[in-house]
Amino acid sequence: MPDICESITPMQRTSPLALLLWIALLLPLGAFAQPGGKPKRSAGGNERSGDSTAFWMQRAAELERLGDNAGANAQLTKAYAHTGNTEILLDRTRVRRALGDSVGACADLRECGRLGELWSTRYQGECVRKDSVEFAASGLSAARFPGMKRVRRVRHVDEADLYLGLVDAGDTVRVGLVVSGNDTLFTKTEELPAYPGGMSEMYKHMAQTMRYPDDCADMGIQGKVFVQFTVAPDGRISDARVKRSVHPSLDAEALRVVNAMPPWTPARYRGEAVPFRFVLPVKFTLR
Repeated sequence: MPDICESITPMQRTSPLALLLWIALLLPLGAFAQPGGKPKRSAGGNERSGDSTAFWMQRAAELERLGDNAGANAQLTKAYAHTGNTEILLDRTRVRRALGDSVGACADLRECGRLGELWSTRYQGECVRKDSVEFAASGLSAARFPGMKRVRRVRHVDEADLYLGLVDAGDTVRVGLVVSGNDTLFTKTEELPAYPGGMSEMYKHMAQTMRYPDDCADMGIQGKVFVQFTVAPDGRISDARVKRSVHPSLDAEALRVVNAMPPWTPARYRGEAVPFRFVLPVKFTLR
C-alpha cells in the first residue's frame, strides 16, 4: 500500500491553524475591517468605498440622471472638499444652475477661472453686472471726492458687495471703493497700505510662519489661495476671508498666516488714514 502522505499535497498536509494563517495572507487587508471602520485611502483616492472621491463622483452622476440635483450637489461638495480638484466644480456649477442657485453656481464658476481663460470669460459674462452713473447721481460726497465726474459700478452675482470706480474728467479711475454692508472701504487710492519693511519682509514672514498641511502634501496639492482682508486706519488686519480657494486645508492655513501678520502702514486718501481692502495671493508650492 502506498504511503498515504505521498498522495497528499503540501497544502493538504498543512495544519488547520497554519492554513488559516495562509488564507489571511492571501486576502486583502480590507476584508478584515470592522463594519464602520475607516479604510485606508489609496494614493489616487479611487477606491470604491463610502469615503472615496470616485464613489462620490459616481453617486453624483447617478443622482443627477435621476433628477436629484440636491443630492448630486451634496456628493460633489464632499468630493471637492476631499481633493480640492477644481474640475469637480464644473459639474457642481451645472448642478447648482439646475437648482436655481445662481450665487453658488457663480461662486464655482469664479473658481473655475483657474482652468483657463474660457472659464474666466464665462464668469465675466454670466456673473458680473456693470453700469455707470453721473457722479451727482451716485450719492457720494463731492466735498469728499472733488473732481469726479462719473461712477462705474460693478456687482458680482456671488457677492453682496458693490464695487465703485470714481472717474475724473479725463476718464481715469482715481479712487476705488467697495460698499460692503454698512462699511465703505477703499480699493484704490493715492497711498496704498504697506507691510512693515516692504513686500520682501512680508514674504519672509509668511515663509517662516507657514506650515504645509499634511493632507495636501500627501496628495500633491498646491496652488495660490487669494485672501481678502481689511487694513484698518490703525494698520491692523481684520475680516480676513478666502477670495479664491484651492483646498480647505490650504485655505485655512492661508488665513492663519494672514491673521498672524503685524500691523501694516495704513492707506491714505488726501492725507487721511482710511480703511483699505487688500487681496493677497498666498502661494503653496511643494519642493
